[in-house]
Amino acid sequence: MSVKEPNYASGALHILPIKPRPLKKGVIEVGKTYQCDISKTSETWKYPFLGEVLYINQKSAVVKIITTQECDDHLIDRCKHLTVIPFKRMKVVEE
Repeated sequence: MSVKEPNYASGALHILPIKPRPLKKGVIEVGKTYQCDISKTSETWKYPFLGEVLYINQKSAVVKIITTQECDDHLIDRCKHLTVIPFKRMKVVEE
C-alpha cells in the first residue's frame, strides 16, 4: 500500500489531517453563582442575570435563574427558572 498525495487541483483538501483545538473551559463549578450575559446573542434577554450552576455540559452549563432586571422578569416563568448558558457568557460573581 502506498500513501497517495492529495490532488490539490481537484479540491481534495479534506484528505489533510485536522488538528484538534483544546477547549478553554475555565473554572465553572456546580453550586456557584455566576453573572450570565446572553443579552448580546439573544433577542429575548435585555440585561445580564445571576444564576446558580446546576449541571455542567461539554461547552455550556444548565443554570437556575436567581435574579433578573424588572423588564426580564416575565422570562423566568417562560423558562421555568432554568436556562442553558455557554461558558463564554459566564463570569464569577465576587461575594
